[in-house]
Amino acid sequence: MAIEAGDTASANAAWGQAEVLAGLTDVPVRERLDAARSLPDSLSWSLWGAVNGNISAMYAAACGYRDASGTRRNRVQAVRWYLAMLSAGDGDGVHEAINLARHMSQAQIREAGRLAGQEKHAVALLMTTGKSPLRRLFRL
Repeated sequence: MAIEAGDTASANAAWGQAEVLAGLTDVPVRERLDAARSLPDSLSWSLWGAVNGNISAMYAAACGYRDASGTRRNRVQAVRWYLAMLSAGDGDGVHEAINLARHMSQAQIREAGRLAGQEKHAVALLMTTGKSPLRRLFRL
């Protein structure tokens, strides 16, 4: 009901309460994701939570796109949500973003950064993966 009413605060609280009721709060993140994948339409819920600033949901959405769980594999969307976690002060998805960026074009990495509002971090990914024209120019 909070989602339908557009009440972000109540919906985020409901997300947290759902984790508590499901007994997932003390479970490692990987196991939480496995449990969430068994729920119908979990990617939609993860995306909703991600858009509304829930870091666990951002991570779950990114992993869903990375692993093609409930959707087609989409590296741009996966990197988008890993980078979005940085806006919330959580760098847990950085290594995953780097690994995915190695298999993406410059344009795809830049698009992921744009979608996440993290253009500067997209440039850092380009540099880290050796896909930046500047890196090649200066042989960094």
